[in-house]
Amino acid sequence: MNSICFGIQKGGVGKTSVSCTVAYFASKKLKTCIIDADPQGNASAWHLTKEPEFELANILNKKATVEEALIEIRDNLYMIPTFGFTGALSLFAETVLVNKIYCFSDILKELESLNFDLVIFDLRPSMALLEKRIISSCQEIISPLTPAYFSADGLEIIENELQKIMTDYRINIRHRKLVLNMVNLSFKSHQIYLKTFEKIDRDVFHIPQDICISKSQDLHLPLYEYDPRARSVPKFQELTKAIIGG
Repeated sequence: MNSICFGIQKGGVGKTSVSCTVAYFASKKLKTCIIDADPQGNASAWHLTKEPEFELANILNKKATVEEALIEIRDNLYMIPTFGFTGALSLFAETVLVNKIYCFSDILKELESLNFDLVIFDLRPSMALLEKRIISSCQEIISPLTPAYFSADGLEIIENELQKIMTDYRINIRHRKLVLNMVNLSFKSHQIYLKTFEKIDRDVFHIPQDICISKSQDLHLPLYEYDPRARSVPKFQELTKAIIGG
């Protein structure tokens, strides 16, 4: 089973749109679970129209099993949600997580026993203990960026933090893929940022600006189901193929 997370210490870069859309396309070949690990619960708000019985915090607090909390949102695509309005995940992270070193690794083991092929974590824009615990449990982290100066700054921060995590936990985590999101190549500045990031020793993918993404979120639909001809769809498919192979 493969486990990845989408994260960077910078808000507004479209982590949720990237992670959820990749999960959707991945589920066409692999049994996939997306874990909403952002206390705001944006991924859950996008895909769910009614409040489910359990959330991620319930699993972490041993009030529900992984199997009880799983919600099948599409064929072969499942979610472990987070309720943004409860604050339960933030509370767990602030009060209990420090003593729960392997709690996310345990969740991944349970998902593997349920025959999942791919697990994707949608992280919040932070590098607090919650994010460090999740990153340390995953095989790969992928960083979404936008064509702006502060995104590049956020990349430097997460690379420094990732080195600390790998040293502290004595593990190796892949960080080869960057996703330059919300690109408009009619803007010269965006062209410059794209060329700059492509010079970095990383695999760089770019996703164009696409109003269909926000419209699909408003309607609680995956992007492809809202409009299979949306301009960002081919680039998301390309990114997904690079992640899962085939």
